[in-house]
Amino acid sequence: MNFLSLLTVLLIMVPIALMFREYKSSFWAFNIIGFTDFLIAVGTGVFFAFSGDEIMLNIRFLPLAMIPLFGVPISGLTHIVMFNKLITEQITNSTNEIELKTAANEG
Repeated sequence: MNFLSLLTVLLIMVPIALMFREYKSSFWAFNIIGFTDFLIAVGTGVFFAFSGDEIMLNIRFLPLAMIPLFGVPISGLTHIVMFNKLITEQITNSTNEIELKTAANEG
């Protein structure tokens, strides 16, 4: 995926996510697409790094080496944190609904 394609996807996804921010499905979709892109980018980088391709020789030197050393882990971490937040909120909301239903049935 080249930069123009990524920019196009972001320019489409960000306004959609902002329009439907009260719906959790837009956060799930945006995060799943982003994490999929992250996995593809990491897989491609690892493949070319270990294949000994001449194109990847420059990435081993500073300042370009900072991108895979810091940028990639931070990007992956933000997706993992967002997945965790979405899952825990979903579990908390489900637990609260169950407690409300039991309280309504008892009262």
